Amino acid sequence: MLAECFPVSLVRYLTYAQHGVSAFLEMQLTHQHLSPGSFYRVAVDAQDRAVAFAEFKMVAPRTGFLSYLCVDRHARGKGVATSLMREFVDRRDLERVDLDVFEDNAPAVRLYTKLGFVEQGQNVWLRRPLPAPTIPLSLFDFPSSAAAYAAYGFCELRPQSANPALRLGRIGSRVLRCFDVSSFNDDSLLSRAKATLPDLTEVLFVAPPGSIQAVGAGAETVAVGQRMTLGLGALGQAKS
Repeated sequence: MLAECFPVSLVRYLTYAQHGVSAFLEMQLTHQHLSPGSFYRVAVDAQDRAVAFAEFKMVAPRTGFLSYLCVDRHARGKGVATSLMREFVDRRDLERVDLDVFEDNAPAVRLYTKLGFVEQGQNVWLRRPLPAPTIPLSLFDFPSSAAAYAAYGFCELRPQSANPALRLGRIGSRVLRCFDVSSFNDDSLLSRAKATLPDLTEVLFVAPPGSIQAVGAGAETVAVGQRMTLGLGALGQAKS
């Protein structure tokens, strides 16, 4: 179901398209109490077969975020996605729900617009080749990161740095993920990451609305997403 929802051109940049996502989701669904800010919902049909999957997060006391919403192609157009959204919203005292959707995913954009979501800006997915390797980068608790990568196909990397908030990600064998524009522009950091993990070939950064102008030269656009927001009360007015 997840594989059907992802464009082939983006598979290598998506954590949930990697080889171990089923094991990761099984762990998350079995131990939801260990991730109190995340909420997973699975819709099933009369034969108890999964027909839809949604992942929500609470990103502020009254703000939810829809991370993923996937519906089996045989169950689309039957109100399943709307029901999952309503179930999440109705159980919490929310002011709004945000989400990101690729702008070329016309059916999803239509669905979210129908539910009352309004576009607030764009997220631009950017990539560039990693620079040549230099001195290996020291990482905190690398064995745990390596074990997570082996199990799931993605992991978080914590460089030993003067900036304690600095973090990187690994997606598949070749993609390094940056979470801020300064890391994406930092050739010294990236060349050291390349020296530590030689299989890596490129770096990904998802530039949030308003930050694209800070990105250095040489970046290539992979995809463009829309940030959309649903105000409190709008979902109840939407047609299923």
